Amino acid sequence: MPTFETLARAIERVGNLQASATYQEKLTNVIGIVVDSELPRATRGPDMAANVKLLDPSLEEAGPVELIVFSPSQHEMPRPNAGDILELRHVIVQFWEPPGALKRPQLFGKMSRPHSFGFLLYHRAAPATTDTAAALQPYQVYNAASVGGEEARQRLIEMRNFAEQMFGAGRAAHDAPTPYLRRIKELGPPEQPGGRPDPVDMRVQVLAIDQRASTEEVVLYVWDATDARPLAADLVMPASKYKQVDLSISRLCRRSMPLFSQPPGLIVMPKLPPFGTAVPVIMQPDAVPPHGLPPAGQWVKLRIVGLLAVQGQLQVVFGACSRLGLTQPATGFDTWYQTRLANNDTCEWPLEDTNIATRCSRPGLPLLTARQVLLRAAEQQQGPFRVQARLTGYSPQELKQWCKRDNEAEGSSQQQQWAWAASLRLEDSTGELQALLLGEEGTKLLGLPPHNLSHPDDVRQLQERLAGLSSVDETGGVWLEVALTVAFKEATSAQQSPVQPHVQQGAHQQQPEGQQSLRQAVQPQQVDQQKQLQNLQVQPVTGIAQENVAPSPQQVQVQQEQGQQPQLPLCSHNQAEQHDQERHIIPLLPASPSPAPQSLQQHSQEGAAGQTGEDSSLIQAAEAAARLARCVFILHDAVCPHYQEQQVSSAQTVQQQQQGQHQELVACDVDHRSKTQRLDSSEHH
Repeated sequence: MPTFETLARAIERVGNLQASATYQEKLTNVIGIVVDSELPRATRGPDMAANVKLLDPSLEEAGPVELIVFSPSQHEMPRPNAGDILELRHVIVQFWEPPGALKRPQLFGKMSRPHSFGFLLYHRAAPATTDTAAALQPYQVYNAASVGGEEARQRLIEMRNFAEQMFGAGRAAHDAPTPYLRRIKELGPPEQPGGRPDPVDMRVQVLAIDQRASTEEVVLYVWDATDARPLAADLVMPASKYKQVDLSISRLCRRSMPLFSQPPGLIVMPKLPPFGTAVPVIMQPDAVPPHGLPPAGQWVKLRIVGLLAVQGQLQVVFGACSRLGLTQPATGFDTWYQTRLANNDTCEWPLEDTNIATRCSRPGLPLLTARQVLLRAAEQQQGPFRVQARLTGYSPQELKQWCKRDNEAEGSSQQQQWAWAASLRLEDSTGELQALLLGEEGTKLLGLPPHNLSHPDDVRQLQERLAGLSSVDETGGVWLEVALTVAFKEATSAQQSPVQPHVQQGAHQQQPEGQQSLRQAVQPQQVDQQKQLQNLQVQPVTGIAQENVAPSPQQVQVQQEQGQQPQLPLCSHNQAEQHDQERHIIPLLPASPSPAPQSLQQHSQEGAAGQTGEDSSLIQAAEAAARLARCVFILHDAVCPHYQEQQVSSAQTVQQQQQGQHQELVACDVDHRSKTQRLDSSEHH
């Protein structure tokens, strides 16, 4: 049976050896707790490499030591979970000095002959059995002729007690702070304007995997329950750089997480969390991990990833130098997230309530996120929904087109002949919505009556109002609290029968009930708005990716007449092109067996169940996506008090001016009459 050293003793002993020490003198046998690990990655040579950080009681103050393992086959390499116990045999202790840093120890293992390196992996907690021999059995072994022994048993018990003492039951074993680990809410541009952001590490959960354009890129949508910081659309933030290599991507566009799975190539967790930003992680083809991708629902640790800002959206770049490992959420995460859910804390931004420029006139409605609204709309719920969001885009781009002639308006006044008709892109931390601004709702929001906007001063005034409603600063910028209702466009035959996965012969699919036309879906008081909606010609905003701009009602009608299916506004890629492409689907790794917090086990289990491709769940997802494609959101009750005061003040000023002009005219008329009377009197005499 082997004899063991503590990690600190082995490092000290080898550090005191002479330079002429032999290979055998640098070997040792140690046992430690896995603090962190990475999945195998490719190297410049024929081998794969994996990094594992180990800790034992002797290094409690100094911190963990890193183990690097090389192997020609990734299947035999150790794949521990955080908190597991790793027994190393005939591992080499060496020292290396990275550029600009102090010399530090490192453990080295080579999984090929003639090297004698071996390992045994044990679960963090002993199995629930009274059999002592079974409690000592590892779940992964490589090149170990013997298992167990009295010393190994004592060391294993010591490591399990140490893990319980250090981290506690149910806690993650990797909560030691690092200078590079960041939460999503902490990501943003550097302090120096125009500077490059430093690469960061992230501990996140995978919500969705998009491989529909895997020949160009693979996108993971990741989440840690925090909200990304609002960024200005014109923010210039160059790509991060690591060792003189740019962490950049070839396709710069906004990306929105799809809400439903669409095989092949698109996998989404069936039950998405309601709060928190889903940040896109873009992998170029040469940077995709060779061992496969983590499944939806799995927590991962991303290392050495770069940051980008694309049209105001934060994106993460996974480059050739980046690394990925399976992990678990941090200590206390479950408690914190449950508290946020209980408090219905839909937005972590803005930091001040004074940043909310408009207030909804129906405060009794619960606040929802954009993701919740979209999911409820896919279930054919019509609202109203109360949300807080930012104005990040609009159409038509030419502001003079925002007012349309209302030919059916009663009366002959100039104000009644015009009506507001525009489309706004509203965005919160969870997603974006395209909402129509129609009729009197435009007057409430903008504080301006509808009128002919052909004069440059009128356009400039409208532009100033929109700029004031969409500004961004370090506290989160201006936010709008609005109410939204949903109308459903009539479904074409293609929409009523969306593309379905293969089902067993004889399987029957029922059409969704309760489908209504656009006019039938809205309330009676919205009929006037529907007349304006039918005449509205919405154009995409310049600089916004086409796949993220909802089609206008007129475009939808044209597509329906041509037998086409309107595209889903939240799709992250051009589906029409990708359906014709031959996709290369990258295999997914099995989910981590380590226990997760109770509230997250359901998410992870449902995410893993989504990988099985059950016919019923895929059919339901296809139907929900088709319903969401027919949704039209209409904005209500967005009253801006500041602009309303300006409107009242402006109206009072106009009234005073009109009264002054009237008094001047009366005075002039009286003066004219007196002069006329004097002239007539003189002529008479």
